[in-house]
Amino acid sequence: MEDSKINGYLLPYEEIRLGASIANLISIYGALGVGTGSGHYEYVSDYAEDTTLNEKIDCDERLLKFLFGGGAEFYPIRDKLNPVYGIFIGLTIGLSIDMALDHHDFVYYFARFEVGKDWWFSRRWSYGVALNYTAGDATSEYDNERDTYKNHAIGLTLRLSH
Repeated sequence: MEDSKINGYLLPYEEIRLGASIANLISIYGALGVGTGSGHYEYVSDYAEDTTLNEKIDCDERLLKFLFGGGAEFYPIRDKLNPVYGIFIGLTIGLSIDMALDHHDFVYYFARFEVGKDWWFSRRWSYGVALNYTAGDATSEYDNERDTYKNHAIGLTLRLSH
């Protein structure tokens, strides 16, 4: 049995979203992201029948992330005088590549759910904050062995939009 785990953070992580807003109700976009960070990498390989093949890695690691995807945000409150005007919910889906630079790469499909609030300071510019949860999953088969990778991440996003 093999098991690997990475716990860490990305700082900075930058994401560019290019798209369009439809009647200030829905935004549709393509997303490109890149980030670096630090984390802790653990790997355990336990082959009970042959103990010479057992391996354990436990170390600090540099992390790198690339993201390619698309998504949409929905702004349900239309009344500009409402104190919760600017609240939104969003969904981004796509492909992510997470790398522990010295040990392992994870390529997987993901879905990121967001909830947040934007404040407009001009007709076209806003700033905001969002809380997001990302879930990812990948399965690969090689030489009659099946590997499954799962990713769960929670993030806080500071936003600047045009």
